[in-house]
Amino acid sequence: MPAPTPSTPFSPGQVLPFRQTLLAMLGMCFVMMMVAIDQTVVGTALPTIVAELKGF
Repeated sequence: MPAPTPSTPFSPGQVLPFRQTLLAMLGMCFVMMMVAIDQTVVGTALPTIVAELKGF
């Protein structure tokens, strides 16, 4: 029987280490921040874009 390797994937009931949990949360927060910034920029620029396209 082969010995388990350290790269064995996590089982569904196993908790991720703190570092991986922190990186996942930071990644999700970064994505949410980028979406909010994108919506702010598009919302601010949209009237100008519509005016330059003469309502189309």
